[in-house]
Amino acid sequence: MKKAWISLLALVLAIAYPFTALAATWDNVNTAEKLKEAFADTDAAGVIINLSGDIDLYRALEALEGQTYVINGTTYVLANVSLKGGGKGGSVTINGDVVGKEDNEALRVDDEVHVTVNGNVDASASDNYNGVDAQGNAQVTVNGDVKGCYEGIEADDNAQVTVNGNVSTKNDDAVEAKDNSQVTVTGDVTSEQGGGINARNNAEVTVGGSVRAGEEGIDARGDAQVTVAGDVVGGSGDPDEVDMDDPSGYSDGYDAVQAEDNAQVSVGGNATGGDGYGNYGYGGNGVQADDSAQVTVGGDAVGGNVTANPEVSGEQTKAGHGVAMDSTANVTVGGDAVGGSTNGADGKGGNGAYIRLIFKEVQ
Repeated sequence: MKKAWISLLALVLAIAYPFTALAATWDNVNTAEKLKEAFADTDAAGVIINLSGDIDLYRALEALEGQTYVINGTTYVLANVSLKGGGKGGSVTINGDVVGKEDNEALRVDDEVHVTVNGNVDASASDNYNGVDAQGNAQVTVNGDVKGCYEGIEADDNAQVTVNGNVSTKNDDAVEAKDNSQVTVTGDVTSEQGGGINARNNAEVTVGGSVRAGEEGIDARGDAQVTVAGDVVGGSGDPDEVDMDDPSGYSDGYDAVQAEDNAQVSVGGNATGGDGYGNYGYGGNGVQADDSAQVTVGGDAVGGNVTANPEVSGEQTKAGHGVAMDSTANVTVGGDAVGGSTNGADGKGGNGAYIRLIFKEVQ
């Protein structure tokens, strides 16, 4: 009876874990050369790769069609990972962190490869490079945070990227999505010096948290769709860059939401424009909607303030509007639309809503 039970258990395990039963296992993989050899192993339906050291990659690994790869390296990291599939890629799971080093993306995926990272993706130390760069129908899931130095995520050409965590970057857009790509972030999106979300050409971006940027919080154009559950805050100017005794000195704030063409933007919380500084400074708008754009803000739309020297007559400080829009656009605000204020000698406060009339030629 005992032997029958053992046989039954083995059968159940084989059914429950077919990948393990059919996979080829590569142990003690501690060099890029060994990792490439493991990816070239096509004798089994899947390949299990157990790392025993940190590995730096500078050439693309080819994830072959129909192949499934699992890289186990919870105590090690992979650096500068580039995965391609020749048009029909395989599936790769990385159980560990991925980093970008020496001016390289942390993770670059192309040619229909499906990648899951059960860890963080970090290129913050890689000068002017991205955390995740996904193109060509690639599908990327990161169960952790993504950090970039240039862009946090760049998604293009039908790529799909899901981050179950936060996305942040230093120098440029935290999320750039173009050409039918889809990006989903369950946490917050933050950029120190660049925009929060840059969406173009039928791209879709969904954020479960809030967006805070050094420039525009959201810049959506074409037929892009952006949905943010929390607040969106545009970047403020830098008061340290302004001579308050200079009548023409300025450091402007940025819009929280800028939508053009047929873009659709939904913000669940508040949309707050950034503050400006200087005697010629401008505040950012809570919402700037042009052309036929559609914007919905569940909370308040607030224009940025401008701090100047009230004793210096300048060009003219202008605080931000709560909403600035073309008459052809459609903006809905669930809370208040509030213009910003300024203490400039020749200053002009922002309006709650400023509507520019657009006359279409009748043919």
